Amino acid sequence: MLSLEADDTTLLFELYVPDVEAVAEQARTEALTQAEAEGRTAQVAVLRAGVPSFDQYEQAMERAIDCARQAGANISGPVEQMPGPRLMYGVSGGGIAEHDRCYDEHAKYIDMVYQASIEQ
Repeated sequence: MLSLEADDTTLLFELYVPDVEAVAEQARTEALTQAEAEGRTAQVAVLRAGVPSFDQYEQAMERAIDCARQAGANISGPVEQMPGPRLMYGVSGGGIAEHDRCYDEHAKYIDMVYQASIEQ
């Protein structure tokens, strides 16, 4: 928002800073509804308890990665990256479909909400 002083010589700026907690809570509510509709019971349990912590996010991502590897996906990583922290990994060669299935089953909604909670 831009505002002018009475003498019009000084400009004052108010920066918009999103309320990260409110954004994360809205994301959690929406993700919980979708996870319930899809029957993602493990993700529902985490999301019902609140916005996921890094540990909950990391556990969900590790379950998804382990599942994808067991299904034959070639995955490098994960490695922790800042800011965040967040986990980064790569899927190469075949196995994209297996990865996507495992990610959806184990981590999709937890990841979405966790990412919303750390955005700055």
